[in-house]
Amino acid sequence: GNACTVFEKCASGVCQGGALATCEDGNSCTIDVCAPATGTCSWYAKQGSCDDGNPCTVGEACVGAFCTGATVSCDDGNPCSADACVVTTGVCGHSPVSSPTSCDDGDACTTADACVGLTCSGTSIAGSLCTDGNVCTADVSNPADGTSSHAPAVSPCDDGNPCTVGDACAGGLCVSGATPLCDDGNACTLDSCNPATAACSSTALANGTTCDDGIACTAASACTSGLCAPSVANCTLFADSFACGEANAGWTLPTASDTTVLWAIDQTPVIPNSASYGCTLNYNDGTNYCGNFSFYCPVLPSLVAISPVIDATDTHGMPRLAFDTWYQLDGPLPGGTGFGDGKTDVPLVVLRDAASNQVLDQFLLSKSISACSGQCQGVWRFISLDEPKVAGHQFRVELSLASPSNWGNQGKGWFVDNFKLTREFLKESCANGVDDDGNGKTDCADPVCAGQPGC
Repeated sequence: GNACTVFEKCASGVCQGGALATCEDGNSCTIDVCAPATGTCSWYAKQGSCDDGNPCTVGEACVGAFCTGATVSCDDGNPCSADACVVTTGVCGHSPVSSPTSCDDGDACTTADACVGLTCSGTSIAGSLCTDGNVCTADVSNPADGTSSHAPAVSPCDDGNPCTVGDACAGGLCVSGATPLCDDGNACTLDSCNPATAACSSTALANGTTCDDGIACTAASACTSGLCAPSVANCTLFADSFACGEANAGWTLPTASDTTVLWAIDQTPVIPNSASYGCTLNYNDGTNYCGNFSFYCPVLPSLVAISPVIDATDTHGMPRLAFDTWYQLDGPLPGGTGFGDGKTDVPLVVLRDAASNQVLDQFLLSKSISACSGQCQGVWRFISLDEPKVAGHQFRVELSLASPSNWGNQGKGWFVDNFKLTREFLKESCANGVDDDGNGKTDCADPVCAGQPGC
């Protein structure tokens, strides 16, 4: 008999109530009522909190049968952002407003403020109250009244001259830097720069102008044709006069148990002009160079004397080897034409790279009358040779007898004195691949060769 129930059923002789007919309107802010006599639904507004299902609202409450709340505030205080709440998550988002959008950056020293992305910025107002227009002062403005202070800054600047580099602020002014843009590295030219075009030009200084050629062993160098040329004849790289009492004087002199014939620095045996030369670097046993045998040498005279390392890595100039020598070896005495006048037991000079052991150059001292244009043996001779092959190397000099013969024993041996390796600065040869005058320019690159054949 209750109109608000449905699906009643008999149970144990009694009519049991069925399910209530629904009057639910889905509104959390109403009270849903069913009339039992008629089954009519009625709805009455209620008060209290509720949930409108929107994560972007807060403080929801029933008002007049409606669930009403306040919208979540997403305002970040930035006039350049569009603020919104995402209804699916309740999270605030901030995206840049469209550009250009005017704004106020709060600084009285700027104008035409506008949004750029999420930032409000304006253009500085030129003038003594805001900025003095000087890159060498730090302008600190007061946003409230548009005044500012201008303290000297320490920073790079540009003096407007393209011929200077390294301009820097000092005392509130832009001070010009150095002018290395036109420095050609040549002490014998006057370098200049055109401030309008930044074009460089160089003018050769007058010949004879004092300069520094960068070579430690030269002095009073002077400009020649716009280049610094050394004004001394040579630089000594190594010299040894083999003074008595010097022991080996830095040379490596071999020792051997099976022969008395060795290299030594002494005055034996006596040879012509011994008084003038004193002690020498020599190869003999104090009498001859083959031991106590008349015509046969049981031990081949092939031991090597080796100099200290000589540094010729500076390639300026022409390396030159020079020494005095006297030798009397197998075969007839000086002036003879028979056995021994050929290349038997001939002095050999080898120049060898100190690091790689590569032979850079070598030469023999002749015993031939024709080769010496006169007497070779038994007289003091001065040997002087250009050695361009050792330039750029550290090397040693080796002295020995080449192609030794077991026969013959008339000679007193080999004697060397006043040994010297120098670097000479000569007139530039325009086709030898050598910087002869030591000015850093080779062959046709040297101004002195201008107009010469092949240049």
